[in-house]
Amino acid sequence: MKKIAFIADPIPQMKSHKDTSFALIRAALKLGIEVYHIDQNDIDLQQDKAVAECALLKLENDQQIIIKKDVSMQLSEFKQIWIRKDPPFDRRYFYTSLQCDYVGNNTTIVNHPQILRDWNEKLAAHYYPEYQPKTFVSLNKTRIIHFIETIEEAVLKPIDGFGGKGILFTNKKDPKILEKLSEITKDFSEKIIVQEAVPEADQGDKRVLIFNGKVLGAILRVHKEGSKINNLDAGGTAVKTKLSAKQKEISERLAKDFLKRGIYFAGIDFLGDFLIEINITSPTGLQELEKFEGNDFSKEIMATEL
Repeated sequence: MKKIAFIADPIPQMKSHKDTSFALIRAALKLGIEVYHIDQNDIDLQQDKAVAECALLKLENDQQIIIKKDVSMQLSEFKQIWIRKDPPFDRRYFYTSLQCDYVGNNTTIVNHPQILRDWNEKLAAHYYPEYQPKTFVSLNKTRIIHFIETIEEAVLKPIDGFGGKGILFTNKKDPKILEKLSEITKDFSEKIIVQEAVPEADQGDKRVLIFNGKVLGAILRVHKEGSKINNLDAGGTAVKTKLSAKQKEISERLAKDFLKRGIYFAGIDFLGDFLIEINITSPTGLQELEKFEGNDFSKEIMATEL
C-alpha cells in the first residue's frame, strides 16, 4: 500500500470545512492511501537517516480524522512527503527542511526542501520582475523615503510576514510615515518590502492554485469592511472568480517554471494583473476553489504520481 506523510500543524487545529491540508489528507484516506501525520518536532537524524515519530491516520464519518496509532519510521519509507507546516518559515522550519534533505531520492517531497529555503514567499516574485508592481527592499530610512516619493501610495510589508499580519500603508504626505517605518523596520534594524499600491486592491486579490505544472483555478479574496487586508485569515471572504487573460498567461508560465524547480504545489497572488506573492510553504484556498468549481481537486492531487 502506498504510504505518504504530512509534516503539518496538529490535526486538531485543522478546520475540516476550510483547511487545505485537511482536504488533502481526507482525499488520500478515501483513496485507500496509508497516511501519516508528523510533527516537525518529532523528526530526528540518526547518522544519515531521517526518522520520525509518525501518527497513522484514520477517517471516521467522512469528516473526522483521528490518530490510529503512533509508529517510528524512516522518512525514506514514504512515497510522498508533504511539508505543509504553516508559516512563518522560522529557524525551526529551516532545520526541518535540512533534515528532509536526508530522506533519499525515492521519496518525492512537496515542496522540495531546498526551494523552501531559497524562496522567501514575499521575495520570490522578484524572480519575475516584469510582472511585479514597483517594489523596493531595504532598511535604510533615506532610501525608503526616496522610493516612496516616486509613487502615489505605498504598502509596507515585513519580509517574514504571513496571513496579512504587520502590513501598513503610507504615502509621501503621510504625517506618520517615519513612525510607521520605524515600527515595521524595528527602528530600521530589519529590511522590509515597500511596494507601490495597486488600485485594484480595493476589489480584492486573486489566489491562483497550481499543482504539478497545471493551473487549477483561482478564488477572489475580498477584505472585510473597514480593512484593506484581503487574506482569509485576516477576515477576508472567498468569492468565485475567473482569471484575466494576463493573469492566465502569467500563471501558466509560472506553473511550468515551478515544476522545473521542484515546486509541485503553490499559490500565487495577484492584485489586478500584478504578481504580488508566491506561496509555497502551505498554500491555502483549495476547499473554496473546489466549492466554486464543483471539482474534487483534492482527489485529483492525491491520486497523482509525482
